[in-house]
Amino acid sequence: MFAALPHEMAVDGEGSVDIIELPLPIPSFDAVDVLTGRRITSAYLVGKLAFLIFVDIYNFDYVPCWPPPKLPPGVIAEERGYRTKRALSVLQRVHEVFSGAEVAVLGVLRGPASWTEERAKALAEELGTRFPLIHNEELWLALGVDPYSHSILVVDREGRARLRGRWDDPIICGL
Repeated sequence: MFAALPHEMAVDGEGSVDIIELPLPIPSFDAVDVLTGRRITSAYLVGKLAFLIFVDIYNFDYVPCWPPPKLPPGVIAEERGYRTKRALSVLQRVHEVFSGAEVAVLGVLRGPASWTEERAKALAEELGTRFPLIHNEELWLALGVDPYSHSILVVDREGRARLRGRWDDPIICGL
């Protein structure tokens, strides 16, 4: 179903993916892609299998939660946000490989608006991320996403969230 990546990734096998028993419909939204200035609406997800990655840019840079409990080989503890970077890289690969197969990837950002957009552009440039990134805190609130949860939602083709996982869950990293 998913293509293997050309490199290995360490996975925290203790996590679990929540199967959402009562699927959450994704609320309507209308936002601007911070990378291209293009308007992105909830219609972008219709008819596609979608991965929504929620990134609190402020916490990515400033929450003092170091050192992380487990680090993959070769990653130093001073490298802030390595899990965020890894998740964005994995989803960029999904975006590249499956964009023609009705699969969508959407980054949903939160944080101070102008600063978040500038920081997101710098991070996207650093990682080569080209899938849409929108600044939409209302979507976070509507879906009950905790800013500290490192969440990815998998949305079915009918626009309902079916799985909620952390960025380091085996099912997410195994893409």
